[in-house]
Amino acid sequence: MKAILSILMVAAGCGATMQPDPTNGDDDAMDPHPVGELYGSVHDERGDMIDFSSGEPVHTHAGPAIDLGQDCPAVWKYAYLESDLAPIFGRETAPNPLAWHLKAPAGTSEVAYRVRAADGRVLLDWTAIAAGDGGVYDIALHRDGDPGVKELGSTINMYLDARIRDAGGAEMVKTACWDNQPLAAPLAVGTPAAGALFGMSLPANSPISNVVNSSVNVAVFPFEQETADPIQIRIVAAHPSGAISKLVKSTFVNQGTVEPPVGPCDAGGDCSQPAMMPSAMMSDGVLAGTWTVKVEDALTDAIVCDEQSLEVTCSIPPRLQGEAPHPYRIAIDLAGETSVSVGTGTMGEFTTPALNYPGLALSYTGLAPVTDGYYYCDRPLSHLGTMYCAAATQWAHVVALDRASVQFNPIDVALTASPDTGAGIVPPYLAPDALTFAARVWDLGDEGL
Repeated sequence: MKAILSILMVAAGCGATMQPDPTNGDDDAMDPHPVGELYGSVHDERGDMIDFSSGEPVHTHAGPAIDLGQDCPAVWKYAYLESDLAPIFGRETAPNPLAWHLKAPAGTSEVAYRVRAADGRVLLDWTAIAAGDGGVYDIALHRDGDPGVKELGSTINMYLDARIRDAGGAEMVKTACWDNQPLAAPLAVGTPAAGALFGMSLPANSPISNVVNSSVNVAVFPFEQETADPIQIRIVAAHPSGAISKLVKSTFVNQGTVEPPVGPCDAGGDCSQPAMMPSAMMSDGVLAGTWTVKVEDALTDAIVCDEQSLEVTCSIPPRLQGEAPHPYRIAIDLAGETSVSVGTGTMGEFTTPALNYPGLALSYTGLAPVTDGYYYCDRPLSHLGTMYCAAATQWAHVVALDRASVQFNPIDVALTASPDTGAGIVPPYLAPDALTFAARVWDLGDEGL
């Protein structure tokens, strides 16, 4: 079926009605656009090639043509390009207006048009237009200006009515409809990058325990807002996964000499020599922490949106006039990752007590050092059947992460964008792997225990 065309004949005076003029050549088989028919086409802007290199998007409309004369076609256009005036930031190499054309019959005195929603709401009331070359009337719609149809920025079914009136007052109304599918202004999406986690290591005394007790950033997906249009985005990250291999050591650290007790030591047990047997345990496991996604302002580090889950909805504010493209980032964080823990107790960053030998102090990631019970009599002496301690040292029992590596599988992020509060779509200009953080190994290094 052709475009939804409703013909309304309104009697005026003695009941005269407008009829197409069969003598003006519009019945020529070579002419695809008869008199009185709304017609037009517009490029599907999902096929745009977009260049971000200048700091603002430049559109080349390379998508297929959408026939506006068909039965309610879906029309995909970037809403920010539908303004009456050119946008502050962003441009198109050639115009791609949402426009219909109408060949008026001979004797036409006035053509007007209106826009209404499928539910009957009038979005733009009757507006007269002047004839163009060859008696063809052009009807181009904009989402602002005078007149403007702000609903062009919303997902909605709309109708265009064209009213043709002759000098005697007879009217004929033609109607076309379309499924308006606005696209959000484009975001300049950068290359995914490794988060702070991958800069942390055991030899550098990095706060490794943060991945257990708080959170650490694993992956970053940078993007820039280059337009003056707000953009509603929704981000859903597939649950990341990975495996860990670690070596945990139980060892003892000499804290230096201490003054032995005065007098016999056997009765009080001060001559005891506790067993101090170092051990090491290698183990493998899978990651089981809590993952979250958030959007941050890359200039201020402020959190723009964070729902403490792997799904977040966010409104990216417009770029201000005179402002450089504004950078943001999607951050994937990991917290509560107990697979990095070394045993029962609170994981943390510790330094063994130095006592009088500061050079023997050890900084490590693991459990708090334990000194109780590790006083060691290095030189017990027997005199007349009584034991004395001539020299002693204090030791600390340390359970620490000595080596570890984590294999992260690829992290996939899905992004949808909308110019309003609608569901939006995946931006068509994004490459399929644009928001994939590739598989990567976090090598924590060797503590050297």
